[in-house]
Amino acid sequence: MSTAKNALRGSIAAALILCGAGCASSVTTHTAVAEASKPSTINPSPVPSADPVTYVPALTGFSKVFTKAANQSGSDTLTDISEIPSGTLGAFLECRGPDPLWLDLGTLGKFKMSCGSKTTPNYDEIGLGSEKKQITVSVSTTSNDRWSIAVGWHAGSRGPA
Repeated sequence: MSTAKNALRGSIAAALILCGAGCASSVTTHTAVAEASKPSTINPSPVPSADPVTYVPALTGFSKVFTKAANQSGSDTLTDISEIPSGTLGAFLECRGPDPLWLDLGTLGKFKMSCGSKTTPNYDEIGLGSEKKQITVSVSTTSNDRWSIAVGWHAGSRGPA
């Protein structure tokens, strides 16, 4: 990979860390890249409803869904994933409340998700260049923010068709 691409990737990662999820007003996409894989560019759409937090977000095009939950509040450990093949792990989370949520994917990373007075959709993905084992998926918050989540996987490093 060229030095320019590495510098750009580092700049984007630094901007995401400094900015957090609060820099955009629509679906917020953060990308963490594990090893040398390319991230996908999928932008999933929330399920339309009067209160999206009460529905599990859709992960259209993902081959496998590891966990999903709706109408949750506070912090929770959702699942332990025993094995994730190389490919793309995606998480779509919607939340509402005064504080940010943290999506913790164990050794793969931790992502800050902005919430607000209206339901806020967030999407994160990680390109996995190799198989990963024993990944715990959890959501944490310092308040009783309401949230829903879906975590899934698809082969490759481009968004699912």
